[in-house]
Amino acid sequence: MSTTLLTLSTMRDTNICSRSFIIETMFKRLFFGKPRRRTTGVSLFLLQRRLDRFTDAQLDRAMQKAWKKEYDPKEFFSVAIPHEHGAIIHAFGAEISIRHFDYAADWKRLGEGKLPFWAEHEGFTVIEYLCPQGEPDDLRRLQMYRGLSMLTAELATEDTAAFFFPLEQVLLPNSEDVAKAFHARGPLDPFDLESLAV
Repeated sequence: MSTTLLTLSTMRDTNICSRSFIIETMFKRLFFGKPRRRTTGVSLFLLQRRLDRFTDAQLDRAMQKAWKKEYDPKEFFSVAIPHEHGAIIHAFGAEISIRHFDYAADWKRLGEGKLPFWAEHEGFTVIEYLCPQGEPDDLRRLQMYRGLSMLTAELATEDTAAFFFPLEQVLLPNSEDVAKAFHARGPLDPFDLESLAV
């Protein structure tokens, strides 16, 4: 089984990130500094200078290029959900949610102060595995991050300002070095990429 297929197939037994845990994580970050890692879900944010609501065609092209698989209308495709401002990706038995927000994220809640100039944005997109069967163990979550990062790297454009891993509180610029790291193989630990935030 290829690394990409393993990365995507492992998400079947995981749980969607709870909003209560994110709030708890933000609170601990604000008052106690960076938290130790806990696992409840897997998501990655694209901070966009100009919000791009990806079409089915854009998503399908990005999926095929990122995960090296041809379009399949039954098993490997995306479906736009306009009334929910997003889409759902179906790939290798998994579902990945795409949600768009036409306003800047509220970074002050994270205790970070002023956002770096390179991360300034007008909207953002949340790309998240939907995992109804239970929370992932650490290795599976890092494998899922690899799959998400490969897709995100293909969706990024010159209007993409930065990438954000909310649970780890890791903010990265849209740069060649980050894109190269996102395209690498094997599990991806966001903490290992913090040195790229310059």
